[in-house]
Amino acid sequence: MVCLHGFPDDARPPVLAAGQEELFTAPHHAETWPGVGHFPHHETPARSRGAVADRLHRFAVPQESTP
Repeated sequence: MVCLHGFPDDARPPVLAAGQEELFTAPHHAETWPGVGHFPHHETPARSRGAVADRLHRFAVPQESTP
């Protein structure tokens, strides 16, 4: 789970997400980005894609090589 929060976000302040990681059985990662609003994926699409891709690479299951 990747949770990206902009700050300031008047619709859903990042503080509301604090402690929610224990609700997930999968790895959970949260980031707060200053200067970004409620829709980080719209406001900073390249940065959002990079954050998600980074998490996918960290938790990807390695593929077995075939001889």
